[in-house]
Amino acid sequence: GGFTPTGTSSFTTGGHAITLTDGANSFGGAVSLANTGANDIDVTAAGGFSLGNAINTGGDVTITAAGTITVSNAITASGRTVTLDSTGGAVEGGGLISAGAVDLDAATGIGASSALSLAAASIAADSDAGPVRLTNALATAVTVSSLKSKGTSSLTGELIVFNQSGGGTVTFNKVSSVDSDPE
Repeated sequence: GGFTPTGTSSFTTGGHAITLTDGANSFGGAVSLANTGANDIDVTAAGGFSLGNAINTGGDVTITAAGTITVSNAITASGRTVTLDSTGGAVEGGGLISAGAVDLDAATGIGASSALSLAAASIAADSDAGPVRLTNALATAVTVSSLKSKGTSSLTGELIVFNQSGGGTVTFNKVSSVDSDPE
C-alpha cells in the first residue's frame, strides 16, 4: 500500500480532512496539501517529506517522516496544533509555522542549517542528536514546554538557540542539552 509518486504531488480535499497515514507512503518530490475549514491534515512518509505549497487550514497539521521534513513554505493552523516528527532525520526550512501550539521532534536536529521560524504560543522542540535553533515571532506570551538537544563533539556552535523576536514574554519549563561535551 501507500502512495509512491515519483515527482511532485498534490492533494486537495476542499472541506474535508487529508489523511495519508500509510507508513509505506514514499513521496519522490515536493507535496502540496490544501483543504478548507476546521479539517485536519495528517501525513506519514516512509522517507523524507518536502512541503510544496503554503498550508492554511483551520485544523491540526501532523507530518511524520522517517527522513528529513523540509518546510519551505508557510504552515498556518490558527489556534490549532502543528506537529512535525522526523524519526530518522531533521526538521528544516525557511517557511513560517504559525499555530496555537507547535510540537517538533527530530532525530538529527531542528533548524540546524537555519533557525526554524515560528509564531506560536506553546512550543516543544526535541532533537535526539542535533541542535535546536528556533525564532518565534509571536508578540504575546509564549510557553516553551520543552527544548531538548543531545549533542556530541561532532557538533559545532550552540546546541540550543531560542530567539523570541516577537517581543512577547517567554516561560521556559524544561531546557536540556543532554550528553553534550563540555567546551
